[in-house]
Amino acid sequence: MQNSIDIYKNKSIIDVYAGSGLIGLEAISRGMKKSYFIENNESVFKILKNNCNKICKNDEYEIIFEKAIIGIEKKFEIEPSIIFIDPPYNK
Repeated sequence: MQNSIDIYKNKSIIDVYAGSGLIGLEAISRGMKKSYFIENNESVFKILKNNCNKICKNDEYEIIFEKAIIGIEKKFEIEPSIIFIDPPYNK
């Protein structure tokens, strides 16, 4: 399917409420050029940053420490083909 619909090549994903970064990191592993992570929980942010540093090159991701509504309004350098939004259930 990846070859039939090229949503990865020269595109990006925006992972809102990124948590550990699982979705955006998987997208990078499948060939996505860049993942933008939006997260505003400080303790989760530290885990996310650590995961990105271990798995990705610096130019493959950007972490935006901001509330989702503000972070999503950012001008993204690389056109997103996917916006993944998965807010926490307990809030």
